[in-house]
Parts: sequence; structure tokens; C-alpha cells
Amino acid sequence: MLNQRTIEIDGLKLAAFESGSGPTVLFVHGYPLNHAMWREQIEALSGFRMVAVDLRGFGASEASLGATPMSRFAADLHETLDALKISEPIVYVGLSMGGYVAWPFMEQRPGRVRRLVLADTRVIADDEKGAQARRETAQNVLDRGVEVVEESMIEKLFSPTTRKENAAVVEAARAMIRQARPAGVAGALLGMADRPDVSDRLSSLSIPTLVIAGADDAISSPTEMEGFARAIPDSEFVRVERAGHMTPMENPEQFNAALTRFLKKK
Repeated sequence: MLNQRTIEIDGLKLAAFESGSGPTVLFVHGYPLNHAMWREQIEALSGFRMVAVDLRGFGASEASLGATPMSRFAADLHETLDALKISEPIVYVGLSMGGYVAWPFMEQRPGRVRRLVLADTRVIADDEKGAQARRETAQNVLDRGVEVVEESMIEKLFSPTTRKENAAVVEAARAMIRQARPAGVAGALLGMADRPDVSDRLSSLSIPTLVIAGADDAISSPTEMEGFARAIPDSEFVRVERAGHMTPMENPEQFNAALTRFLKKK
């Protein structure tokens, strides 16, 4: 069972959820979802203190106005861990945007991450066309609400097989998208549009790293992810079958097996 905690940061109420005891594993969700995308992992793991967050503007967390840089999300995570009195090095598990946030998180407090999981994410920045598309979508969301991204995101997030055969998972994602606040969605889009390229940091990453990619991921291709995994000195790459961008939800059995093996690895 998850215990919800409310953390006040910059006058905003942000939500964090805890379960279990032991070494801390921090789960950071992707855009435009919330902590609930990790339900299958939190229910399956044991022997760890699991913390899942709703980033500002998503789920039960309040939104700020304007762009939200990945560094701002990272600072929120540090303040959340401080509020929960977690001082020991953690395992950071981030999917998609959660993976983008991992880099400033590690930079802001070196040594706070002892193991890293990057799922369905990228290390290169948006090109100008991609960045401009995010900015235009941000304005549309502010003008018309989060509904404008729901259908397009569902198609991108899930493999055709999942959309056809697993309606419950797709509907769970729809519910999460609808819970997001327009200002939060727009802020994240603007922040992602301006995120830096971190390719040059891969070779200097000195902690064990697990890179996970869905075989049918249309956003961050498994070929691209396997390529950047090879640049990380102590890394393992896992390709999750029967999954698109949302590997933890689409194929939790394979995802959980890889995550558990990595967490228990000496």
C-alpha cells in the first residue's frame, strides 16, 4: 500500500508516495503521466523503500506557471527526498522525461545516485523542428486543455499490440493524462524543448546503469538506446518485447525481472 505525503516546495504542494523499507528506489514518471504508471513495479518489488512522485503539474501535484526546466524537476526531487529524510545514495529509475531529469539530478548532488535505470528515453536534445513542435503543443494545451494531447500521446506511448489487446492499460494511461494540469503539461513541454544534449556525459558515468527499451518504441528507438548504452562503461541493455514506449505498463513481467536482477546484482 502506498502512503501519500505532501511536500511543499516554492509554495506548491507536491505529492510523493512511499511503500516498503530498505534501500531507496526512486521512480520518476514520464510525460504526461504520473506516479501510477509504476504500480506494477511497486507491487512486485520487496526489500526496498520505494518512493514514487508526481512531478509538479502532474497527478496530485500542483503546477507552476511558465516553462519547467528539467533542472527544476530535479531540484524538486532532491527537496522531496530531504523532506522524507532520505540521505543515503538511492537507485534512480526514470522513464522518458524521468530519464531527462536524471542528468541534472545527478549533477546537482553528485554521489546521491548509486545505480541508475534509464527506460525508454533519449540523451540527445530536440532538433529545432521537434522543439518548435513542443512549443506549439504547449500553447495549444494552455488554450484548449490537456485533451488536445491525449489521442496523439496514446498512439505514441503504446505499441499497436497493446492498443489492440490491452484496453485496461491504455485506459489507465488516459486517466493519468486527464489528471494532468494544463500549466504542468505546457511547462514540461517547454522544459523538454530546451533540455541539453547529454551524449558527452555517457562515457564519464561511473555507476552501474540499466538501459531498457521497448522493442516497438516509436519515441526512443531500441537501436538508439542500445547505442548510447554501449557508451556507458558499466551498463546493461535490455530490450523488452511486446512493448512500445511504456515498457513498465506494457510488459511488466519482463521489465520487473530485469529491474529486480539489476537491483540485486552485486
